[in-house]
Amino acid sequence: MGETYRDFLLDAYYQNHPTSIPEFLKVVEDIMGKGSLLELHRFCCQKYGLPKIGTSRVTYLSKFVVFKVPVTLDGFRNNDWEASLCGIGEEGTDYHIPLARSRHLPHQDIPVVVMERITEASTSDILEKLGKIPNFVSAVDSAQVGFTRKGKLVAFDYADL
Repeated sequence: MGETYRDFLLDAYYQNHPTSIPEFLKVVEDIMGKGSLLELHRFCCQKYGLPKIGTSRVTYLSKFVVFKVPVTLDGFRNNDWEASLCGIGEEGTDYHIPLARSRHLPHQDIPVVVMERITEASTSDILEKLGKIPNFVSAVDSAQVGFTRKGKLVAFDYADL
């Protein structure tokens, strides 16, 4: 697993994603082996196509929600953590980080996070819509924030908070 996992991390970092479903499924199998996780990814690929790749999990996109499915053991931990949060800090304080709505949807013994679909926002998008960059944006890993369908700015990847 070591070399395959390292290669997966580097590919995720450099956004060098698999270009076909069989190629992606082979990567998952090489990292985690055969079993229920591989079958879940096979099902999701058939239903939603190739996922967006992260360093420990991938995201399958549907019209209104996304499904975050682990690829590595860290992905299992990240999903457990992310699904347990409903907000960070008290609203109205400098420490508040608004989070995209999500819930835990276990599949067999695999923690899957179902999250509202967010439109990613660049710094210029945020400035244009809000007139300033809220303090919490810098606390989110790689400023992975965006707007909900109702226009609220939220963090959509907060496993590392």
